[in-house]
Amino acid sequence: MFDSWQWWVSQGFGLVTLVIIVISMQQKCKVRLMWYRVFAVCVALVGVSFLGALSAIIMVGAGVISNLVLLYLAYKPDAHKVIKFGSGFFVVMLVVVLNIIFWENYLSGMSIAVGILMFIACLPEKAATVRKLLIPAQVLIVTYWILLLAPIQAVVDIVVFVSAIVGIVRLDMKKSGNESALAMQDLKVD
Repeated sequence: MFDSWQWWVSQGFGLVTLVIIVISMQQKCKVRLMWYRVFAVCVALVGVSFLGALSAIIMVGAGVISNLVLLYLAYKPDAHKVIKFGSGFFVVMLVVVLNIIFWENYLSGMSIAVGILMFIACLPEKAATVRKLLIPAQVLIVTYWILLLAPIQAVVDIVVFVSAIVGIVRLDMKKSGNESALAMQDLKVD
């Protein structure tokens, strides 16, 4: 696997994704952060397509759809909760059905589990709860990339995982009895 040009191209796209993710974490505007995240996931999708694992393509493709919905919600923060729930449910069903149709091996099952865990994690309204529920999903995603022998993609998700942990600690330190005023990240919306 390490001697194929496809693997190296995939890892190159993974490095570009990592750079974009790190840049996105520096944004103070939620909309700009989401634009970077959408771009990063699209680059990641191109990269994982070179790995040839359909479960990875399905999982990251679902990530593109999810990030596009989150971008929409960043522009429309007062959007109805049905949009958030409905789009999340649609993405999970897409991941489950496509992975069942194109079942390859145990990685397809892991892709389904990641989709379901991400959906459950994003249901609560409190940012601290969301971050805590994302931890098992992130651990599973990192494990998935390691088993797929995609180390750069694993590093990308480790960075996202560490960001979530730092966010939990930061939110816990800022608690002052008014948790509902804390956003997913302390970002302003343009």
